[in-house]
Amino acid sequence: EVFRAACLQGGVLLAETIEEYYDLTRTFSLLAGKPIMGSRIAGVVNAGFESTMGADELKGLTQARLSASTVERLNRINRHGLVDTASPFLDVTPMADDRMYAEFVEAVIQDPGVDSVFVAIVPHSPTLKTDPGTCRDQDGLAGRLLGVAARHEKPMVVSVNAGRYYADFVSVMEEGGLPVYPDIRSAISSLDTYVSYRLHRGTQL
Repeated sequence: EVFRAACLQGGVLLAETIEEYYDLTRTFSLLAGKPIMGSRIAGVVNAGFESTMGADELKGLTQARLSASTVERLNRINRHGLVDTASPFLDVTPMADDRMYAEFVEAVIQDPGVDSVFVAIVPHSPTLKTDPGTCRDQDGLAGRLLGVAARHEKPMVVSVNAGRYYADFVSVMEEGGLPVYPDIRSAISSLDTYVSYRLHRGTQL
């Protein structure tokens, strides 16, 4: 307890498991160049349970309030009419294709009331280019998300809830510098820790 107290007083982050250590290393290294402006977060998922789990993991982060203009933009993107565009954690349903998915992400990341974004993907949907044969297509979801991340300075994390079959899909995003996690809890918890640390330290790493 003395060691733990000394570490916390000195600004040292303590990982409780080896998995958490790897997650935090990934987060701090890949997001180091992203400015942290606040704790307001929005998200885009294609499975409702991911949105619920993401909200449950928030500690230092808080759900953003989307502006009226962003909601109007989301409504235009919402061609199937199935997305609750009033929520900052958008469930785009398995009907969203690669382009629509990325459009939702870009809309929320551009909202001035959003400081960071998470994207949770259950990649088994046939409307998405996530399999080994298509995941490297430039117009696929991985390529589109990398484009969004490159165009905006706000930090973004991604979770891919799937097995080894989708390892190539994950690799495309990791190779492009996006931090990717195997589940939504790890993604949100790591981002939450990172943002809270940066805000409290008040310095750029």
